Amino acid sequence: MSDTPSQPDDELKGSEQPFVAHLIELRDRLMWAVAAVAVANKNARIVWALLARERQYETGYSRDTALV
Repeated sequence: MSDTPSQPDDELKGSEQPFVAHLIELRDRLMWAVAAVAVANKNARIVWALLARERQYETGYSRDTALV
């Protein structure tokens, strides 16, 4: 499944070369990989902030409620 719009005249489709097949697979999953790295980065920042401030994770935490 790809997030990019499918093109009717895809010049890579139908090729028997392994490298071209690899390029097709890479193109199709690239967006998923970018999203996975973004989520991992966000999680790492959350963990770092919690450790740096010696706090525990709280579900439902928001900055607005913390400032009250």
